[in-house]
Amino acid sequence: MNEASDVISALVLLRPAHGKPLREMPPPTSSNLEEYLPAPGDAARALRSFRNAGFQVGPLTGISFSIAAPASKFESYFRTKLARTEHRGVMTADGASEGGYELPLGALPGEAAEVIEAITFEPPREYGPGRFER
Repeated sequence: MNEASDVISALVLLRPAHGKPLREMPPPTSSNLEEYLPAPGDAARALRSFRNAGFQVGPLTGISFSIAAPASKFESYFRTKLARTEHRGVMTADGASEGGYELPLGALPGEAAEVIEAITFEPPREYGPGRFER
């Protein structure tokens, strides 16, 4: 997957302001939703970091924002190989992250790495038996 014109996007999940990993928190509800929010300064640093790296950056919505760029940009920035899935999804394709929808975070600069929980591609959506969005 090296075509410069193949623009893809991923979702960046930010760490909550208290720093506890999302995976260790109880499911979100209306009563604990504030516990999930990132610190405003952390969100601004992460957004700025990806803009400065040349990604198109979507607006912060709750605990996440999107980034978009050609596949080759993702591969060089995250130091990983990407591949299309059978139904036009995107996954990592090398040993750096053992394949999957999450990007490896080891290449992130310190200012971003400290505030990012995960960066993930969305699996293709399935519509009905054996049917996928294209």
